[in-house]
Amino acid sequence: MRSIYQRRPEDLKARASLYWPQELREKAVSTQVMTRLLETQETFVSILKVADASPTSWEQVLSGCSLAPNLFLKHLMILADVSGEILKRITPLKQGVMQYAWRGTRYNYEFQSISRKRISNSLLKVDTKHLLERTELQLMMKDIVMLIMHGGASLNVDLPNELQERCVLGGLLGNHEAIERFVRQRYIVVSPILRGASSNELGQEVQKYVKSYLEEHLSEFGWRFNLNGTIPGILAASATAGYRGAVRTGIRRVRLPRSV
Repeated sequence: MRSIYQRRPEDLKARASLYWPQELREKAVSTQVMTRLLETQETFVSILKVADASPTSWEQVLSGCSLAPNLFLKHLMILADVSGEILKRITPLKQGVMQYAWRGTRYNYEFQSISRKRISNSLLKVDTKHLLERTELQLMMKDIVMLIMHGGASLNVDLPNELQERCVLGGLLGNHEAIERFVRQRYIVVSPILRGASSNELGQEVQKYVKSYLEEHLSEFGWRFNLNGTIPGILAASATAGYRGAVRTGIRRVRLPRSV
């Protein structure tokens, strides 16, 4: 008699979840950072193009457009290649006032937050969770925008050399051609990175969902499950000609034909 565990494709289809559960679909939405950035890229670029009246005019332009301030900041961080981890390492800043040059004139900007506390993506509202919501401009966010815009032109803020080279976006304000060229070239580089990060996050969520489901139905029978776990003595190997793959059990290697 055929074992109940030797199911045919028709049997599996009758019991399988053919579509992602709503819980996973909602989590999948939270990983689409790249989509949101691409959808708002034109608006972001337009702000950089017109905000040339002063080194802080981006704030007035931003307040009058539809782009969320936390998305604006996320755009800047990506273009300048300044991650939340980097900002966390350099904050709090020693200087409370940043002296910088813009178009031949010296300006002062007084930091309202980052000279007193260490920041993170979550505090800046630029992590995946907060990017799904509109966050109005906060003091910490404004400080980081100014640092990324003009930190490279600062006369007194002691930034690492590599960060000084990146924090120069303020020098592009109003320069249409330079902005277009820089933004487009930069997104060619970062697009695959962000897509990969989103895919990885989604894969992790799938694992968590499956683990939770198995625990709910099998824990009472003594089964235990670990994320990213392995079965002792079993290792998946790369595919070879004529076989789908190989499984190593102990010191033996058992090849699996394509029909398996």
